Amino acid sequence: MIAITGDVSKEEAISKIKEHFGSWNEANKRYDIPPIPVKQKGHIYFLFKDIPQSIVITAQLAPGRKEPDMYPFEILDFIAGSGGFRSLIFQKVRNNLGLAYSTGSFYTKKSEYGVFGAYAITKSESTMEVLLLIHSIINDLRNSIIDKKEIDRAIRSINNNFIFSFLSAKQIAYQQLMIEYEHLPEDYLIIYRDRIAQVKAEDIKKMAVKYLSKDEFVTLVMGNENVYKQILTTFGNVKRIESKL
Repeated sequence: MIAITGDVSKEEAISKIKEHFGSWNEANKRYDIPPIPVKQKGHIYFLFKDIPQSIVITAQLAPGRKEPDMYPFEILDFIAGSGGFRSLIFQKVRNNLGLAYSTGSFYTKKSEYGVFGAYAITKSESTMEVLLLIHSIINDLRNSIIDKKEIDRAIRSINNNFIFSFLSAKQIAYQQLMIEYEHLPEDYLIIYRDRIAQVKAEDIKKMAVKYLSKDEFVTLVMGNENVYKQILTTFGNVKRIESKL
Protein backbone atom coordinates (compact mmCIF):
# COMPACT_ATOMS: atom_id res chain seq x y z
CA MET A 1 0.00 0.00 0.00
CA ILE A 2 1.16 3.52 -0.84
CA ALA A 3 0.06 6.85 0.58
CA ILE A 4 1.04 10.07 -1.16
CA THR A 5 0.75 13.61 0.16
CA GLY A 6 1.96 16.96 -1.12
CA ASP A 7 1.42 19.50 -3.89
CA VAL A 8 0.32 16.94 -6.44
CA SER A 9 -3.02 16.02 -8.00
CA LYS A 10 -4.56 12.57 -7.81
CA GLU A 11 -3.93 12.06 -11.53
CA GLU A 12 -0.27 13.10 -11.22
CA ALA A 13 0.21 10.79 -8.25
CA ILE A 14 -1.26 7.81 -10.11
CA SER A 15 0.94 8.59 -13.11
CA LYS A 16 4.08 8.64 -10.96
CA ILE A 17 3.14 5.36 -9.26
CA LYS A 18 2.67 3.68 -12.64
CA GLU A 19 5.94 5.16 -13.88
CA HIS A 20 8.03 3.84 -11.00
CA PHE A 21 6.13 0.72 -9.93
CA GLY A 22 4.15 -0.28 -13.00
CA SER A 23 6.63 -2.98 -13.95
CA TRP A 24 6.39 -4.76 -10.61
CA ASN A 25 5.07 -8.28 -10.89
CA GLU A 26 2.79 -9.82 -8.33
CA ALA A 27 4.69 -12.23 -6.12
CA ASN A 28 4.04 -15.86 -6.93
CA LYS A 29 4.36 -16.94 -3.34
CA ARG A 30 1.56 -15.91 -0.99
CA TYR A 31 1.79 -16.07 2.76
CA ASP A 32 -1.14 -17.05 4.91
CA ILE A 33 -2.29 -14.44 7.40
CA PRO A 34 -1.66 -15.74 10.93
CA PRO A 35 -4.86 -16.61 12.80
CA ILE A 36 -6.12 -14.28 15.50
CA PRO A 37 -4.51 -15.31 18.82
CA VAL A 38 -6.73 -16.96 21.39
CA LYS A 39 -6.53 -16.62 25.15
CA GLN A 40 -4.43 -19.23 26.84
CA LYS A 41 -3.40 -20.23 30.29
CA GLY A 42 -0.62 -18.07 31.67
CA HIS A 43 3.03 -19.09 31.39
CA ILE A 44 6.28 -17.79 32.83
CA TYR A 45 9.40 -17.75 30.66
CA PHE A 46 12.91 -17.03 31.85
CA LEU A 47 15.80 -15.79 29.74
CA PHE A 48 19.24 -15.89 31.38
CA LYS A 49 21.52 -12.89 31.23
CA ASP A 50 24.31 -12.31 33.74
CA ILE A 51 23.34 -8.78 34.78
CA PRO A 52 22.66 -7.17 38.22
CA GLN A 53 19.08 -6.22 37.31
CA SER A 54 16.03 -7.89 35.80
CA ILE A 55 13.58 -7.00 33.07
CA VAL A 56 10.01 -8.14 33.71
CA ILE A 57 7.32 -8.04 31.00
CA THR A 58 3.88 -9.53 31.51
CA ALA A 59 1.09 -9.37 28.91
CA GLN A 60 -2.21 -10.81 27.69
CA LEU A 61 -4.76 -10.32 24.92
CA ALA A 62 -6.93 -7.19 24.83
CA PRO A 63 -9.57 -5.69 22.51
CA GLY A 64 -8.68 -4.69 18.95
CA ARG A 65 -9.29 -1.41 17.14
CA LYS A 66 -12.59 -2.59 15.65
CA GLU A 67 -14.12 -3.41 19.03
CA PRO A 68 -16.11 -0.86 21.08
CA ASP A 69 -14.24 -2.17 24.12
CA MET A 70 -11.11 -0.45 22.81
CA TYR A 71 -12.16 2.98 24.08
CA PRO A 72 -12.67 2.16 27.78
CA PHE A 73 -9.70 -0.21 27.66
CA GLU A 74 -7.46 2.60 26.42
CA ILE A 75 -8.39 4.63 29.49
CA LEU A 76 -7.88 1.56 31.68
CA ASP A 77 -4.34 1.23 30.33
CA PHE A 78 -3.63 4.93 30.87
CA ILE A 79 -4.71 4.76 34.50
CA ALA A 80 -2.96 1.44 35.08
CA GLY A 81 0.48 2.37 33.82
CA SER A 82 0.86 4.26 30.54
CA GLY A 83 -0.26 7.60 32.00
CA GLY A 84 3.12 8.56 33.39
CA PHE A 85 3.96 9.64 36.94
CA ARG A 86 0.39 9.47 38.28
CA SER A 87 -0.46 6.03 36.89
CA LEU A 88 -1.02 3.25 39.42
CA ILE A 89 1.94 1.05 38.51
CA PHE A 90 4.39 3.96 38.43
CA GLN A 91 3.13 5.35 41.73
CA LYS A 92 3.12 2.07 43.65
CA VAL A 93 6.18 0.35 42.18
CA ARG A 94 8.57 3.26 41.69
CA ASN A 95 7.41 6.28 43.69
CA ASN A 96 6.14 4.57 46.84
CA LEU A 97 8.59 1.66 47.11
CA GLY A 98 11.47 2.63 44.83
CA LEU A 99 11.56 -0.85 43.32
CA ALA A 100 12.04 -0.03 39.63
CA TYR A 101 14.21 2.15 37.43
CA SER A 102 11.46 2.17 34.82
CA THR A 103 7.93 0.76 34.98
CA GLY A 104 4.47 1.16 33.47
CA SER A 105 2.04 -0.47 31.08
CA PHE A 106 1.36 -0.56 27.33
CA TYR A 107 -1.57 -1.29 25.02
CA THR A 108 -0.88 -2.07 21.37
CA LYS A 109 -3.71 -2.69 18.91
CA LYS A 110 -4.36 -4.41 15.61
CA SER A 111 -7.77 -4.33 13.96
CA GLU A 112 -8.92 -7.69 15.36
CA TYR A 113 -7.05 -7.89 18.67
CA GLY A 114 -4.75 -6.04 21.01
CA VAL A 115 -2.09 -6.76 23.62
CA PHE A 116 -2.01 -5.21 27.07
CA GLY A 117 1.01 -5.58 29.27
CA ALA A 118 3.08 -4.18 32.10
CA TYR A 119 6.83 -3.99 32.55
CA ALA A 120 9.54 -3.09 35.03
CA ILE A 121 13.32 -2.90 35.23
CA THR A 122 14.41 -3.68 38.77
CA LYS A 123 17.26 -4.99 40.93
CA SER A 124 17.73 -8.75 40.81
CA GLU A 125 16.81 -9.23 44.47
CA SER A 126 13.47 -7.41 44.08
CA THR A 127 12.33 -9.21 40.91
CA MET A 128 9.67 -11.37 42.52
CA GLU A 129 8.39 -8.53 44.69
CA VAL A 130 7.92 -6.34 41.61
CA LEU A 131 6.27 -9.06 39.54
CA LEU A 132 3.81 -9.96 42.29
CA LEU A 133 3.07 -6.30 42.97
CA ILE A 134 2.28 -5.61 39.30
CA HIS A 135 -0.04 -8.61 39.21
CA SER A 136 -1.71 -7.35 42.39
CA ILE A 137 -2.21 -3.83 40.99
CA ILE A 138 -3.77 -5.16 37.81
CA ASN A 139 -5.96 -7.60 39.71
CA ASP A 140 -7.18 -4.80 42.00
CA LEU A 141 -8.56 -3.01 38.94
CA ARG A 142 -11.10 -5.82 38.66
CA ASN A 143 -12.47 -5.07 42.11
CA SER A 144 -12.41 -1.28 42.34
CA ILE A 145 -14.16 1.74 40.85
CA ILE A 146 -11.80 4.34 39.41
CA ASP A 147 -12.22 7.87 40.75
CA LYS A 148 -13.99 10.19 38.28
CA LYS A 149 -11.20 12.77 38.54
CA GLU A 150 -8.68 10.18 37.33
CA ILE A 151 -10.95 9.21 34.45
CA ASP A 152 -11.42 12.86 33.43
CA ARG A 153 -7.65 13.39 33.57
CA ALA A 154 -7.10 10.34 31.38
CA ILE A 155 -9.73 11.46 28.86
CA ARG A 156 -8.20 14.94 28.58
CA SER A 157 -4.69 13.58 28.18
CA ILE A 158 -5.60 10.93 25.59
CA ASN A 159 -7.68 13.35 23.51
CA ASN A 160 -5.03 16.07 23.71
CA ASN A 161 -2.31 13.65 22.62
CA PHE A 162 -4.52 12.48 19.77
CA ILE A 163 -4.23 15.92 18.16
CA PHE A 164 -0.46 15.50 17.86
CA SER A 165 -1.03 12.63 15.40
CA PHE A 166 -2.11 15.17 12.77
CA LEU A 167 0.53 17.91 12.90
CA SER A 168 2.05 17.18 9.49
CA ALA A 169 0.88 16.00 6.08
CA LYS A 170 2.99 12.87 6.60
CA GLN A 171 1.16 12.01 9.81
CA ILE A 172 -2.24 12.57 8.21
CA ALA A 173 -1.32 10.35 5.27
CA TYR A 174 -0.11 7.66 7.68
CA GLN A 175 -3.38 7.77 9.64
CA GLN A 176 -5.42 7.33 6.46
CA LEU A 177 -3.14 4.50 5.34
CA MET A 178 -3.62 2.81 8.71
CA ILE A 179 -7.40 2.92 8.28
CA GLU A 180 -7.15 1.21 4.89
CA TYR A 181 -4.56 -1.33 6.01
CA GLU A 182 -6.48 -2.32 9.14
CA HIS A 183 -9.87 -2.29 7.33
CA LEU A 184 -11.27 0.15 9.89
CA PRO A 185 -14.50 2.16 9.47
CA GLU A 186 -14.07 5.37 7.46
CA ASP A 187 -15.16 7.46 10.45
CA TYR A 188 -12.72 5.79 12.87
CA LEU A 189 -10.65 8.94 13.37
CA ILE A 190 -13.66 11.26 13.36
CA ILE A 191 -15.50 9.53 16.22
CA TYR A 192 -12.41 8.55 18.25
CA ARG A 193 -12.34 11.52 20.65
CA ASP A 194 -16.10 11.45 21.25
CA ARG A 195 -16.01 7.74 22.08
CA ILE A 196 -13.15 8.28 24.52
CA ALA A 197 -15.01 11.17 26.17
CA GLN A 198 -18.10 8.99 26.75
CA VAL A 199 -16.28 6.38 28.89
CA LYS A 200 -17.59 5.96 32.45
CA ALA A 201 -16.15 4.30 35.57
CA GLU A 202 -18.40 1.25 35.20
CA ASP A 203 -17.15 0.77 31.62
CA ILE A 204 -13.56 0.60 32.84
CA LYS A 205 -14.38 -1.93 35.54
CA LYS A 206 -16.16 -4.11 32.96
CA MET A 207 -13.01 -4.08 30.83
CA ALA A 208 -10.84 -5.08 33.79
CA VAL A 209 -13.15 -7.98 34.67
CA LYS A 210 -13.51 -9.07 31.05
CA TYR A 211 -9.88 -8.94 29.93
CA LEU A 212 -7.52 -8.93 32.92
CA SER A 213 -6.70 -12.12 34.75
CA LYS A 214 -3.46 -13.03 36.52
CA ASP A 215 -4.03 -16.61 35.36
CA GLU A 216 -3.78 -15.56 31.70
CA PHE A 217 -0.70 -13.35 31.80
CA VAL A 218 2.25 -14.54 29.75
CA THR A 219 5.35 -13.35 31.57
CA LEU A 220 8.95 -13.02 30.47
CA VAL A 221 11.70 -12.41 32.99
CA MET A 222 15.28 -11.74 31.94
CA GLY A 223 17.90 -11.90 34.68
CA ASN A 224 20.70 -13.84 36.33
CA GLU A 225 20.74 -17.26 37.94
CA ASN A 226 19.58 -16.01 41.34
CA VAL A 227 16.50 -14.50 39.67
CA TYR A 228 15.74 -17.84 38.04
CA LYS A 229 15.85 -19.52 41.46
CA GLN A 230 13.46 -16.87 42.84
CA ILE A 231 10.76 -17.39 40.23
CA LEU A 232 11.24 -21.17 40.18
CA THR A 233 10.73 -21.33 43.94
CA THR A 234 7.64 -19.10 43.79
CA PHE A 235 5.90 -20.46 40.69
CA GLY A 236 7.41 -23.89 40.19
CA ASN A 237 6.53 -24.18 36.52
CA VAL A 238 8.94 -21.91 34.63
CA LYS A 239 10.07 -22.46 31.05
CA ARG A 240 13.69 -21.54 30.56
CA ILE A 241 14.63 -20.08 27.18
CA GLU A 242 18.17 -20.78 26.09
CA SER A 243 19.63 -17.81 24.27
CA LYS A 244 21.62 -18.49 21.09
CA LEU A 245 23.42 -15.15 21.29
